Amino acid sequence: MQTEQEYLQFIKNIEEKAFKRGYDTAVQKILRAVNGGDSTPISRPVQDQSVLVWGKNPFRPGTDSARVYDFIENNPGLRGTEIIEQSGIVGKTVRTALHRMKTIKGGVATVLEGKWYIK
Repeated sequence: MQTEQEYLQFIKNIEEKAFKRGYDTAVQKILRAVNGGDSTPISRPVQDQSVLVWGKNPFRPGTDSARVYDFIENNPGLRGTEIIEQSGIVGKTVRTALHRMKTIKGGVATVLEGKWYIK
């Protein structure tokens, strides 16, 4: 890697792959629970994840992502830097949570003109 741009793209690819791997594992656990606790691993990836219906906050209570989600829900229309400053949550944590909220199937949050809102 010779440029900063190449380095940042490399990091982004690693983060996306790690997030996808964790997301797929969570989907498999949910589907096993829905199917009566069958502990047999799913042998094929789930193609249509729209069958999963999330509650109001799709993140496990107490997690960093849930804290960021709740903060945005209660304080809509803030920029990322404002969320970091006003919530007191570490910047990297907020950025990761925002990425997750934007990339979950269908997205649970959206950014309009640089300001974040819960859908």
